[in-house]
Order: sequence, then C-alpha cells, then structure tokens
Amino acid sequence: MHIKSKQILIFLILSILFILSMFYRVSNAIIAPHLVKDLNLNAEELGILGGAFFWSFALFQIPMGPMLDRIGPRIIITIFTFIGASGAFVFAIGKSFIILFFGRILMGMGMASVLMGSFKVLTLRFPSNRFSSLSGLLVSIGAFGNLLAATPLAYLDHVIGWRIVFIFASIITTFFAFLIFWSLTETGIANMGSGTLSSQKKIGFFQSIQTIAGSLSFWQISAAAFFRYGTFISLQGLWLGFYLMDVKG
Repeated sequence: MHIKSKQILIFLILSILFILSMFYRVSNAIIAPHLVKDLNLNAEELGILGGAFFWSFALFQIPMGPMLDRIGPRIIITIFTFIGASGAFVFAIGKSFIILFFGRILMGMGMASVLMGSFKVLTLRFPSNRFSSLSGLLVSIGAFGNLLAATPLAYLDHVIGWRIVFIFASIITTFFAFLIFWSLTETGIANMGSGTLSSQKKIGFFQSIQTIAGSLSFWQISAAAFFRYGTFISLQGLWLGFYLMDVKG
C-alpha cells in the first residue's frame, strides 16, 4: 500500500519529537559543568537531576497505553508534549536545584508519550506491513537527538549559554506539539476498525497490568533493559564525560 504525503508529514513530525526526547534525556552530560558552577550543585544533586527525567518517564509509561487507547494519540501526544515543553522552560529559568529538578520531572513526563504514542499512530495511520520498518526507522532517526546533545549543544552552550538553548528547545517543542495536533485529524485511519475498538474496551486497565505482569517474556525483556540501558544511560547521559575530562585529560 502506498504511503501518502500526509502520512510522510506525520512521520517526520513524530521523528522530530523523538529527536527532542532523546536530546532531553542526555543533555545534562554536556551542560553538567555549568550546572555545577551556576547553581553550586554537588555530585549527588547532579545525579538526581540526571535521573529525574527517567523516573517520571518510567512512571507515566504505566498509564500511557490505556490513555492512548481510550483517548487517542492526537490528544495525548499533544498534551504531554506541551508538558515536556513547559519542563524545558522551567529548567531554563530555574535558579535552584528544586526548580531544575521539577523541570526535569516535567520533561520526562512530557516525553513519555512520544515513542509509545508514535507506535500507536503507526498502527492507526499506516499500512500494517510497514510497521516494523517505520518503527525501526523512527528509533534510528531519534538517535540524532543524542548527537545534538553532544558537540552542537556544547557549541551553543559556549556561545549563548545553556539557559537560552533550553528556552529555544522549549519553543521548538511547543511548535511541534501544535503540529502534531494539526496533522493527526480524525480521518485517515488505516487499520483501526470497530472490532479493534470494542476489543480494547473489553480489557480494563488493571486487567491489562495483570496480564503483562504475568508474562515471563515481559520480565525477561525488562530485566535485560534494566541492566543494559540503566548502565548505558548513566555513563553516556552524565558521568562518562566527566571521567574522560578529569581522569583521561
């Protein structure tokens, strides 16, 4: 089945939102020295700031699926993206550890809808035989967020300062929140019929959680992700830069 130009636009918007999500995740690694200097943070507070995004991000994954099913990705992605944008703005203007912590919490909460919401959109708006290739492409494009949070962020931090960078990031995120609301109209649903809707309504939230919690495959995958990604992001997302600069020169 041919992918239409409107579908391509939707995919590009979702991809950019995921780039922003990945950017927010690891941005503290580059600006950490300035956070320490500007707000007199210690190592413990810096680590808490780094983890705050992921705490709220993980917490909101639990209700995210039911909300996407019952309310729809258009509303959920839009609202949560606005929350993420507000978090970036709060982080940019924060003058204390508590305010920055709150900003990171909002960023994690807001970006929690992006990837799962994108997968939901792919199932509703694109041919089913394109899901695997498009979801893989989406995740691959999102990796550019990690690259933006490296040398480009370091350069902008030096030129205009990290606060201005996050104000601009907040504005860009807000813009794409409007775009996703505009692009995801109620028409053009590719695969979702009344049978799918009715089957979703028959499964309650707690029953869904119980089903997932009883799956051995879920725990195997989760355990692998817990140790692999947790170690990876703690190094890449914060501490490895300090180590290379201070220990290896």
